[in-house]
Amino acid sequence: MACEEGLVPPVLRGRIDELEPEALRAADAADAIDARLAAWPAWARARFTLKPRIGSSARGRVAGADGRVDRETLGAALARLAERGGALLEPWLERRADFSVQLHVASEGVTVLASLEQEVAPSGVFLGHRGEIDSRGRIFSGHPAEESLREAAAGVAVAARERGYVGPCGVDGFSFREPETGAEALRPVVELNARFTAGTVTAGLIRRALPHVKRALGLGPGERLRFRFRLQDAEPPAPSDRGFRVGFGPADGPAAPSLVFDRAPES
Repeated sequence: MACEEGLVPPVLRGRIDELEPEALRAADAADAIDARLAAWPAWARARFTLKPRIGSSARGRVAGADGRVDRETLGAALARLAERGGALLEPWLERRADFSVQLHVASEGVTVLASLEQEVAPSGVFLGHRGEIDSRGRIFSGHPAEESLREAAAGVAVAARERGYVGPCGVDGFSFREPETGAEALRPVVELNARFTAGTVTAGLIRRALPHVKRALGLGPGERLRFRFRLQDAEPPAPSDRGFRVGFGPADGPAAPSLVFDRAPES
């Protein structure tokens, strides 16, 4: 869908290979993958991944480096990837920041609910979110590419609606170091999560806390507060003297969720 909508950055065009289940079940599947890798430039072969077309939280990925995938690992993964609807073979980019735009798709249109910066482990596992909120409850990632992220996500959600999907969803993307120039670039769409996501929950918690935050910090029109939500935080960050921490009742304690709001430092 991202390719159809023109949302793949130039450096990746022609370097994301879709492998159908039949190709993954073929006797020469591993050799065919080697041939695809051989056609890539050196930077793309240096580190890459073979991942399920339909998956979650980085499960089922096979990592490769220097143009090679361990044959034993690959052989064990091919049938599993075929069962999950196929796979994508793509270069691994040096990520700068991860994002998630939350939307609701209805028969009459698409609504953007929030855009968030994600905190993600090196393996790709979700850890939490951060961003900014204004006095009206609008939630932003705070990144300079904010509008590009929202526009791209809305376009994908509209395409999903045209294919019959209705309900909540999240569109993930990221910024990365462009391997040939070193400049920061944007991949606004990596995947569509056609379901309630952790970002949906985060946005709901933030909006639920907003009246209390306004009373504590005096958030007014034209102002924004920073926030940081962690799903599990063994050592929750203490808010500054310009901040406010939301309690989670019996859940408070070691490894409990944490949600902290803070005013940006005065310049």
